[in-house]
Amino acid sequence: MYCQQQFNEYYQAIKINEEKANLIEKRRILIDALKSGLPEDIPNWTYFNQGSYAMFTGVMPLDGNYDIDVGLVFEMDRSNYTPLAIKKIICNTLNKGNRSVEIKYPCVRVNYMKDGEVDFHVDLAIYCKEDDQYYIAKGDLNSEEDDTFWEIAAPRDLITWVQDCFEGDDRSQFRRVLSYMKRWRNLKIGHSNLPSIALTVFAGEYFVPKFDVLNDNKPRDLLALKDLATTMKNKLDWGMFNIQLPVAPYTNLASKLTDLQKETLKDKLELLITALEDAETETDTHKACCKLAKQLGDDFPIPEAESAKQNAQRPVVVAGSSA
Repeated sequence: MYCQQQFNEYYQAIKINEEKANLIEKRRILIDALKSGLPEDIPNWTYFNQGSYAMFTGVMPLDGNYDIDVGLVFEMDRSNYTPLAIKKIICNTLNKGNRSVEIKYPCVRVNYMKDGEVDFHVDLAIYCKEDDQYYIAKGDLNSEEDDTFWEIAAPRDLITWVQDCFEGDDRSQFRRVLSYMKRWRNLKIGHSNLPSIALTVFAGEYFVPKFDVLNDNKPRDLLALKDLATTMKNKLDWGMFNIQLPVAPYTNLASKLTDLQKETLKDKLELLITALEDAETETDTHKACCKLAKQLGDDFPIPEAESAKQNAQRPVVVAGSSA
């Protein structure tokens, strides 16, 4: 069973959208606070959405703590402000009302509080722009001097790279399958050393669209997810799991994974692949979805057993692209 209907419902349940999180209003309030509160002598600045929100690949957080990544770009030379100095200005401007602001190494994090708990947060990446080159402010209050610096960056280029990886139906399936992988990661991997951007870049490089060319070119997300998970496991098996950022500064996004974490990741991927293979050969939709939900979580829908009996599926020919 390919369970495409259930995968479609699963995607609708886990994906981030503006209606669920009221993201537009929350971002607007924050930007307005910066516009009215920053010192008059601050250099001219603009903002843009970045991260999974801008790439349409975000998933609902398991703990309900929504987040948005926003880039603040100041038109200035790196010599005008140290990274920590500009972060402190942002922090002091926003640390009011129901917001709690903290300086993180790669950003300024704004936590919106509700009943004493973090309800929502915005990560503000601080950039300076010299001519056409971006630099991101790195460093926090505990950083040594050598660890506080302006690092070359290309945030807009990264968004463009992800958006240009696929088109049309291929792009839609790419976003769905990447969202499945992110939710699986959140459920099964108990650390942050495999960040979302690493999964995004890996999928951009190795995702292969899967469509049933003998059945109205219907998408087969199960097969596409299985293929991507298998490719990742193979890379780990071969000792070739280096996910290079495709834009400056071209860092290895998987560099923080320890050998033990890589072994654990392989084991977890094997379980995911086995569940996908078992579901594919299962002729009962209820049983197939039960297998998938054990890996993909409670948001994966399971139809009633009495209504899920299906005759064995007829053979299909699966193409590598919808084009």
